[in-house]
Amino acid sequence: HWFRHTMNDLLRQVAAGEVQRAIIGHSTEQMSEHYSHVGLEERRAASTAALALVALPRSTEQELSR
Repeated sequence: HWFRHTMNDLLRQVAAGEVQRAIIGHSTEQMSEHYSHVGLEERRAASTAALALVALPRSTEQELSR
């Protein structure tokens, strides 16, 4: 049981959902979600990556304002 939770979390970070389910043996996305536990560091990394998509570096902002 513990191994399934851990492996599911690790695979979620490196493989597409279909690949993850094939390795773990889940037949549905809902079952994979049931075994997933998103940690604080993973949430921080995702938030940082999302903000980086919309944030412009200072030099770019200055060039655009010219």
